[in-house]
Amino acid sequence: MFSNVIEMEFKAGMIKNAIEIAEEMRPEFSDLGYNQFLMINKGNDKALVLAVYESEEKQQAALPKAQELLGRLKDIYASMPERQGENVIINEVY
Repeated sequence: MFSNVIEMEFKAGMIKNAIEIAEEMRPEFSDLGYNQFLMINKGNDKALVLAVYESEEKQQAALPKAQELLGRLKDIYASMPERQGENVIINEVY
C-alpha cells in the first residue's frame, strides 16, 4: 500500500470554506481510486489529508485528478500544500 500525506494551511478563517469545498468535491473522490481518504482539521486553519492507495502506481495514475481537485482550493491557501508519498507499513481496520 502507498499513502499520500498532504499538509494544508489556509488563510485565516478559511477552514470552513475548505471543508465546504471538499464536501462539494466528494462525488469526484471515487475517481481517484484510493482505498481510504481522511481529511483532518488540525485547528488554526490547518488540515491534514491522508489518502491510501493499493500501490504507488495507482497513486501516480490518480495524480492529475488529485492536483485538479486540490487546485480548486488555491484561492484560500495561505501557502501551497506540502505532499509526501510513502509506503504504508501497517494498516489495521478494527
